[in-house]
Amino acid sequence: MSTSGEGLHFIDSTHVRMGRRRLVYFGGTGYLGLAFHPDVRAAMAKAAATGFLQSGASRATTGEQPTYRRVERRLARFFKVDEALLVSAGYLAPMAVVHGIRDGITHVLLEEGAHACVQDAALLAGRPVRQFRADEVDSLAGCLHELPATSRPLVACDGTRGLGGGVSPADHYLRALPARGWLLVDDAHGAGAVGPGGRGACALMKLNDPRVIQTVSLAKAFGVAGGAILGDRRRLAGIRGRASSFIGTTAPLLPAMAALEEAVDVISRSVLVPRLQENARRLYEGLPRRREVLSDACTPIAGVYPANRRQASRLHRTLQAAGIFPSFIEYLNTPPGGFLRLAVQAGHTVEEVQQLTQAVVEGLGGIRS
Repeated sequence: MSTSGEGLHFIDSTHVRMGRRRLVYFGGTGYLGLAFHPDVRAAMAKAAATGFLQSGASRATTGEQPTYRRVERRLARFFKVDEALLVSAGYLAPMAVVHGIRDGITHVLLEEGAHACVQDAALLAGRPVRQFRADEVDSLAGCLHELPATSRPLVACDGTRGLGGGVSPADHYLRALPARGWLLVDDAHGAGAVGPGGRGACALMKLNDPRVIQTVSLAKAFGVAGGAILGDRRRLAGIRGRASSFIGTTAPLLPAMAALEEAVDVISRSVLVPRLQENARRLYEGLPRRREVLSDACTPIAGVYPANRRQASRLHRTLQAAGIFPSFIEYLNTPPGGFLRLAVQAGHTVEEVQQLTQAVVEGLGGIRS
């Protein structure tokens, strides 16, 4: 059972209209509600009205504009890293990393279940790819042990997981990594939402090492568009100069970059991130401890995987009866018929989160464990 977005109209970031009903919305990835924020929208509108939309060229040729460099510096300050590099889409960010560093790596060790963009990036490396079991450092260590002593491996993993919450143990992966290796952490769902100040999974795990490269989406918590690569200045300069997925793409829309700059400022000056993280804790504490439920207190995401169609139908009915949009989706490598993906936002009230968790408990048969 999957819920289509057809006929779904957004009222604001946390409420939708489906048919004649107004429902609370716990879907999507707009964790901070910034796509609806008046300052972010005003920044985009002003940029579109007073300037041109885009240069129509790659930044590596004739498409460079001061706005891009300014936004990259702003992102670097926000994430407390040496350098940031904008790319046209979050999905492209891991690919740009691999395009830029593949001459310096000999193998790719890929976390099982990593997002499709990380898997695609691993294939693009043109190097032997081996998979290790997610969350199992011993599995990674075993793969590393089998490599030649002169190898320069790239370990690639998710940061914050987008389907069931939680973060990968990237800090443990880093400790297992040889000095000549690299660690790529794709943190599309953590940037702006997880860790101190919303700086993501790497900040949560205090990963401060030049071997770490973090990739993020700017179309989720930041509410705008595009992606970015974060890391050591020298290494990102190499990616900027060699990554075909950066060099060969048209630069992002300039009004979107103006909106992104404002979004970063809104996050920095507001209480949106603490509110989101408090709602994430409420979501985790209110959900039942059952095998059908995946959740984690440090992320705003939970997944409910029904055991059968009957349970899925009951969840669907219970959520609708409680005035909640039933966000059943089908996604890459998920069970047939889809699952219920839940995401709290900073704008949800305490009562709305309680309403959600009580409906899930009831939909699963009223048993918490």
